Amino acid sequence: MNNININKTNYAIPFLFALTSCIIAYGFELANHTISIDVDVIDNYLHTIDLGRWGHALLKKYIFHEPWVPFFSIAFSLMTVSASSLVASIYLKLNLEESIVFSILFVTFPQMAYQLQFSNQAETVGLALLFCMYSMIFFHKNGLVGKLLFVLINVFVISIYQSLVFLPVTLVSLYSFKRISEGEFKLGGWFKESVMISLLTIISVIIYFVISKQLKSHYQITDVSYFSQLIAWNKMGVADAIISVFKFILYNCYTVTWYGFEFYFLTLGSVLLVTTTSIKFGARALLISLFISFIVILSPFILNILIGSGTPARTLSQMPMVFALTVSAGLMKIKLKPVKIAIILYIALSSCAYINILFYSDKIAEDQTKFLSQQIIFDIYHTYPEKTQSDIPIYFYGKIKVNNPWRQNRADEFGISFYERGESDRIGNYIRNTGIANIIQVSKHSISSKHKRELTSMPSWPATGSIKDVSGTILVKLSD
Repeated sequence: MNNININKTNYAIPFLFALTSCIIAYGFELANHTISIDVDVIDNYLHTIDLGRWGHALLKKYIFHEPWVPFFSIAFSLMTVSASSLVASIYLKLNLEESIVFSILFVTFPQMAYQLQFSNQAETVGLALLFCMYSMIFFHKNGLVGKLLFVLINVFVISIYQSLVFLPVTLVSLYSFKRISEGEFKLGGWFKESVMISLLTIISVIIYFVISKQLKSHYQITDVSYFSQLIAWNKMGVADAIISVFKFILYNCYTVTWYGFEFYFLTLGSVLLVTTTSIKFGARALLISLFISFIVILSPFILNILIGSGTPARTLSQMPMVFALTVSAGLMKIKLKPVKIAIILYIALSSCAYINILFYSDKIAEDQTKFLSQQIIFDIYHTYPEKTQSDIPIYFYGKIKVNNPWRQNRADEFGISFYERGESDRIGNYIRNTGIANIIQVSKHSISSKHKRELTSMPSWPATGSIKDVSGTILVKLSD
């Protein structure tokens, strides 16, 4: 059992280290808000309820602003992420030095950048992360009431961002790993706590699904589980699903990684170092160390194992925690302080650079989107000057290949212009919501057979004839 003793005198120091690291890592995005995927829609209320994120929807409707607030959304999230690192340090019973190292590595690991790119979720996901950390404190400090609070808090956490559901059980394994790194080898406490946390989490999930179903019914939304659509076990053989998950973990996180994840291999090195040092305590200690280390290594991928397939980088919510704790535990084995500091600085500053480059690539992509939008709207007004004073229904067909020199390989959604996605409604949202023109976005589901016939004979923009008014809808053909 993790009996938490809170030392309030050291709160400020690791928090300030974490917040300062956040500012360095996300400084460019704080000063240059970028509009990327899913940030183009002004009102996401019903859409997020449809996705099962009703907690996010309620927070946005009654507390925060839809869809985001420049500077504030990211700044608030960075404060909550920094506070989360502090609460995690308390739960993990880290000393001051360990807390500082852990907090720096946690907040600068670039996985969070892939989540914060969706700035419409920035405040709520940061808050959910903090609440989730606090639920572990309540679990240990308040008896039966604490268990109840754990369930209620995690119902709300899951309703904001579902992948955070696995964070509590991951923290239990990380605490055991930390104790092993200090020479304490016990499985009983880990097993009991893991079972209890898992049972309470299952109760939280059941309550969450019941509320989700009722809310969807209230808003007359077809009840289709977002999670069930991800499951691949029923779409391929068991062997294929296992191979798929193995390749996903190996390639995306350890070999040919997502951009910025280059240091994640250090988790294996740190785990190996801690496991090796346990040999001197005997065979039992070594076996316990190997078992807990195996659980810790797999813990960021619980969701992938359950669904039998890979997921975007932003869903691997446990990864920063696993990286920060395992690497900091490995660094504590280094006796030379200058060497330790140099390694921490190299990892943290490199990670900060990765994050700023990712967001700069998004800024370039948005500049390209804005330029193309202005050119196309100019051409529409030039072709149909009578449309300048009215709301124009516009359908964009096809894609435009855009060369973004700052786009990084394996950077997921970063650095991609809306014109590369081939989604008319997203382009329309961007043009209208950035004030470039008063248009009505038209989706592919609203296009008639007459529109489709006209599109087949039209040339691609910017050629003459690539813009055409058909039955009151402006068709813009971007490509074949």
